[in-house]
Amino acid sequence: MPRTNDEVRTAIVSFLKETLETRGYPPSIREIGVHVGLASPASVQHHLRRLEADGLIHRDPTRSRAISLANEPPRAVEIPLLAEVGAGYSVVAEVDDVETIAIPASLVGSGDHFALRVRGDSMIDAGIFHGDYAVVRQQHDANDGEIVIATVDDQFGTIKVLRKVGHRILLEARNRRDPNLRVPIEITHRGSIQGKVIAIWRNL
Repeated sequence: MPRTNDEVRTAIVSFLKETLETRGYPPSIREIGVHVGLASPASVQHHLRRLEADGLIHRDPTRSRAISLANEPPRAVEIPLLAEVGAGYSVVAEVDDVETIAIPASLVGSGDHFALRVRGDSMIDAGIFHGDYAVVRQQHDANDGEIVIATVDDQFGTIKVLRKVGHRILLEARNRRDPNLRVPIEITHRGSIQGKVIAIWRNL
């Protein structure tokens, strides 16, 4: 027997609540459609818009997949996962088909953010390991001692500690076991800071 629109929307709200409680971030449009039996993403969006108009859910129009129940802040947001970062790996500023990663909304404040997958062990003494995700706020300067994503000579992207010595901008590794990493890298006029690392996200 066909369900009414109210029954479908009740099922959507129930699924949202269950998913938020069990994994901490909301389901995708596709997951909602599969769960409630809607093949068209447009149909799911239609029901979500109605639920929002009725005050049962809240959606942040500036962020993908930021859905929360009424009177609750969004628990997760999606930010673009742009590239891997580490010696020899470029920081990609723009790509056509951007993969995203869902992270707790509490990690992200104002401004534009992106994530990079860490490759290598140059920052292990700072608690940053191979395979971690660096959550980055896009900005072109940072304070001395902060962890940043930077390019050097326009050739590679790296995650390092920023050091300002006079007019020199240096990047320091954090790995006592590799003496080759202790020599700071200098950002030249062809290099730049891409953003400040505000959090490290690790899948357990």
